[in-house]
Amino acid sequence: MAIIEEVQDEEAAPAIATPSRTEMMSTLRALSAKLRLPEDLLPGFMDDEDDGSNAVYCRTCRSVLQDMVASTENPAWEETGLEEQGEIFGVVTRLYGEDGWTSAEIRTLIGDLARDVDTAQLAQYLLTHALRPYFSSTHPMLNPSTSRALSRPAGGPEALSDAQDAAAGTWKTYAAWGNYNILAWCCAQIPPADLPDKIGLVLPPTLMMMDDSDPAWRGRGAWVLSKWIGGIPTLTMKRMGMDTLLLKSLIHTLSLHSITPLPHVMPLTLELIGRASEGEKEAELLSEVMDKAVLTGWMYAPSGAEGRVVLTQVAKDLEQICGVLGAGILRWMKSIIPNLLQPLAYPPTPAVLSHFEANLSALLCVMRVTAPTGRVPRWRGQILDVLSRLCIHLDEKEKEDAAISRGQRNRVSIYGGLRGRVEAVFALLAELCPSVKQDEFARLIKLDHSVFDPIVGRTIVGTGEGVRA
Repeated sequence: MAIIEEVQDEEAAPAIATPSRTEMMSTLRALSAKLRLPEDLLPGFMDDEDDGSNAVYCRTCRSVLQDMVASTENPAWEETGLEEQGEIFGVVTRLYGEDGWTSAEIRTLIGDLARDVDTAQLAQYLLTHALRPYFSSTHPMLNPSTSRALSRPAGGPEALSDAQDAAAGTWKTYAAWGNYNILAWCCAQIPPADLPDKIGLVLPPTLMMMDDSDPAWRGRGAWVLSKWIGGIPTLTMKRMGMDTLLLKSLIHTLSLHSITPLPHVMPLTLELIGRASEGEKEAELLSEVMDKAVLTGWMYAPSGAEGRVVLTQVAKDLEQICGVLGAGILRWMKSIIPNLLQPLAYPPTPAVLSHFEANLSALLCVMRVTAPTGRVPRWRGQILDVLSRLCIHLDEKEKEDAAISRGQRNRVSIYGGLRGRVEAVFALLAELCPSVKQDEFARLIKLDHSVFDPIVGRTIVGTGEGVRA
């Protein structure tokens, strides 16, 4: 009788044993350690100074996080406790932001890492363990027990200044890098219905950042606030006095006119004003925002490149205020029109394009919202004078640009966006003041057909009464 033996394939690879929970955690700790920012690079990262290090760091983080996600596919990950999860997420959530040293892909990987985790419970753990040591001292305008607003600062008038000085040794240290991203991630994980009960964990650190002396940190605090303020009922916000504290801080941030743009502060401020006030009080707050965010920006903006950054943001903020005030913006028309037009009287260059485009966009917005009042035609002379000069400058610049780029195929003028906005202003002016089509526009075309016909010629032709060169 023949004996048949089973012969195993000698080349078959042996089964790889699944790492134990201890081994998995050891691997995750080692990987998370690679995510920490190099201490000597921290100041540049925090100021978004990109010398090429951001891209290198992002690539490293993506690779490390991919390995971490793969490691958590181990069934043992579901058995880990809150303390172990907090140890890992206390590091990775520092990258869950919108800084120059993180990315959408990194945020997605962090989300993948949290797929089997009770994030609401983990968020509370991080707020009470990972963050609390950095924000151990409460804001002087908050009751430390209830987080309600105080009528005057605890510790006297200099209490806030003292708290800001102390921040250099706590939440602004190297060990605390990315703390605002941890806070924002935690706030996003807490169910809105539970937020009022957790306000003592999220409001004090948020307000500490919002009231810092550094505009960049104030901006980070406002960004964190935007992640959770929508979950707080308006009645609760008013009862605790939060609305007054938050609006005071936001409006002051706008008045500082940071040379690093903070575009998220204005919409957040306007949203909060809309929720927390009405009638005369709302009008007073909007007037204060207009004065401090726009008018003082035009008045005190620095010169040079930094000033252009400030003025560009001022124009963008003005557009947003127009959306709320509507025709009420007419109150400041005598300041708005001259300040928007004044920079446009100079020849455009690549360095000022964004400023010019922002001013023209704001001018269009102001003209549209005030159109029903019939007041725009009063400014047609000043608008036409400045923009006509700008058209001539544009024509000269485009010819220079074309001469330099001769021979380059598919070349698109960098001044195209600016020209489009000028045409839009002229078209709206013609709609609001039809007489300019046969008067001022016709004279402009006769003055220089090649310059002005492409801009206003179609507007005149649209009336059925074209003008010959």
